[in-house]
Amino acid sequence: MMKKLLVFLVLASAACDKPAPTPPATQTASQTAAVVAPEPPKTWQVVDSTTLTQSQNEQLAKAQDAQKTLGTQLVQTLMTTANQDGYPNAVEFCNVQAPVIAAEVAAAKGVKIGRTSDKLRNVKNTAPEWFANLEKSDSVAVLTGPNGELGWVAPIKAAQVCLNCHGTTERVAPDVASVIAEKYPEDKAMGYEEGDLRGWFWVEVPAS
Repeated sequence: MMKKLLVFLVLASAACDKPAPTPPATQTASQTAAVVAPEPPKTWQVVDSTTLTQSQNEQLAKAQDAQKTLGTQLVQTLMTTANQDGYPNAVEFCNVQAPVIAAEVAAAKGVKIGRTSDKLRNVKNTAPEWFANLEKSDSVAVLTGPNGELGWVAPIKAAQVCLNCHGTTERVAPDVASVIAEKYPEDKAMGYEEGDLRGWFWVEVPAS
């Protein structure tokens, strides 16, 4: 009986000395998030407007409002100048006042905004770097930036009235052509017909 008791005590002691099983490793919430969350894009991406988040839709609405405001102000002021003072003075307006109006709209709307073209008249109307990588077309485009920005691009078509300053050499009056040559010695924005794609509005809205 004593022998059996000693065997039992030895076995019980061995069981107590056995290390407890190690629980399986668990990930912290931050580690899980790091694994699951996709890495944000490092460059600007063209996106489908139907996939935008609520915040991005608010950015888009802001961009479209700014573009519409700038376009309306430019056309109205340009036409008033052309009707009252003639198209040579309208060219002067574009040279001096159009950049001022664009800067005012940008400040008022909290965006970056401008116009550009593949055939520039004003060499200062270069687009931001993200626009340079966009496939140019006569369709609107929405892009998202690497830091939450949103870009909006809208085409500018040559209307009949635009041809007074952007049409063929036969269409543009000599006094208008003379002012264009003086103000824009590197001008390339001639030779358009009505309905041609003349350029684009671009708007960049910062992250919300």
